[in-house]
Amino acid sequence: MSFTFSRRILLRTTALGTVGLGGITVLSACGNTSQNSAERSSYKGKAKLDSYDTSAGTYELASREHPARNVPKPVKPNNMNDNSVAGLYSTIAFFAAALQYRLITGDAQYLKEVKLEHTVDSIEEITNGSTWLSNPTVTIELTTDQPEQKDNEYFWPAKLTLTKGDWAVAQHRAINVPENEQKVTSEGKIKAKYTDGAWAIRDIAD
Repeated sequence: MSFTFSRRILLRTTALGTVGLGGITVLSACGNTSQNSAERSSYKGKAKLDSYDTSAGTYELASREHPARNVPKPVKPNNMNDNSVAGLYSTIAFFAAALQYRLITGDAQYLKEVKLEHTVDSIEEITNGSTWLSNPTVTIELTTDQPEQKDNEYFWPAKLTLTKGDWAVAQHRAINVPENEQKVTSEGKIKAKYTDGAWAIRDIAD
């Protein structure tokens, strides 16, 4: 399963000509801007970002009348560009948070802080004033304690989950999402390489 397959999942999640939209979960907020830089024996589990900027005000979930307001902004961890497993973990966690922010707001500014071999460019129509998702979530679960290393590349088995919820708004019209389309998952290995002072997420492959 390749990263392009994951992009197809993203397209299925955000294609507003269908009902495959939505999602609902509240982002957690944290005032600390530093991710734990100490190496751990196990990183298995959900890749979690420690810090969000909540200065815009109280986060308000999207309703059928308006898109989400005051969405917490992901804060780049201090150790994200470290040439270490902790740095790679922080990059993955920030990527998941930035992608979720992109899905909620349509704003790609934080995704641009992650080096990606393939750009995520399929969400232009979200939050244009008439179209938005209820509150999508993005989760990357690392399924092993540590990544595999082969030469100068790392491979980390992972599961990508996009939850979608039961409704979305398209052109000011609320639409229901069938239960069997409310969650999409993709499993494979995150392929990453440290280059030019940062981690590059190059692929997700078998």
